[in-house]
Amino acid sequence: MTTSNSFQVVQIEFLRIQTFLFAVPRLRDMIGANVLLGETMRVKLPRLAKQQSYRYPKGEFPTAAQLPPV
Repeated sequence: MTTSNSFQVVQIEFLRIQTFLFAVPRLRDMIGANVLLGETMRVKLPRLAKQQSYRYPKGEFPTAAQLPPV
């Protein structure tokens, strides 16, 4: 029995998200939304992918410190 590994690439793009966020009149909402978006992209989505046994082709997920700032 042979086992083959296949990878599915998922690409998520948020275009002009800050433009959308800054259109919100209250500063508190803008800051909160930006923080939630950053946390989702850098922490929650990689954690979910790990739980589902998805991996980068390299086999490792970069840490938040290794990624460029949002």
